[in-house]
Amino acid sequence: MTKLEKFTSMMEAYLGRNGFDTELASDISTTSRNTGTGVSLCSSSMRVIDMDRFARQGYRKIILPVSETEDDSINTADAFIINRNNEWYFVEFKDAKLGNSKQSILKKAYSNLYAVLDVLYEMKKEKEAYPDFPYEDPIHFIQEHVTYILVFSGAKNPLDAEQMLNYIKIRKKYLPIFMKRLQGYIYKEAYAVTEDEFEKNFLTHFYYA
Repeated sequence: MTKLEKFTSMMEAYLGRNGFDTELASDISTTSRNTGTGVSLCSSSMRVIDMDRFARQGYRKIILPVSETEDDSINTADAFIINRNNEWYFVEFKDAKLGNSKQSILKKAYSNLYAVLDVLYEMKKEKEAYPDFPYEDPIHFIQEHVTYILVFSGAKNPLDAEQMLNYIKIRKKYLPIFMKRLQGYIYKEAYAVTEDEFEKNFLTHFYYA
């Protein structure tokens, strides 16, 4: 069982204990799909945890039982991935202009951690803990092993795409100004890439086991 599979199993068990039979295993193509157009930003079948599904189809009712609409859901990134070295990645796909989404992107960066930590400690109490997590020092783990990636449409954000390429030329990752507060202070890394760059330099070098 890979680390991602173990984590997926724990999160599904958490939902199940609270009365929600929800499958969280998904893929990049599904989680990067623009709900308005039905078109996926990335076509990869790489396995991930669907964080939107987690938030909307169970978690919101657990933390807010009176909720009657998915609009009450906390803001989460689209996908969550864990590699063979237990490095964690929250991935947000944005098939739109970034200028209209900056605050939403930042909210998701914070809410991700709240939700995941909530599940981790609740399941630890239930003796169904994810085994590869230092429960005694979560902040240090997050700052050393958790990354937030914003994958954006290069066509809809040409200036950001150009900036990203300039950073690549000097062997750096593109960190938009509005995301700078995330790196170091909260996450190990935070950066933004186009969908093409994400597929070429992240997905092709990712290993589960």
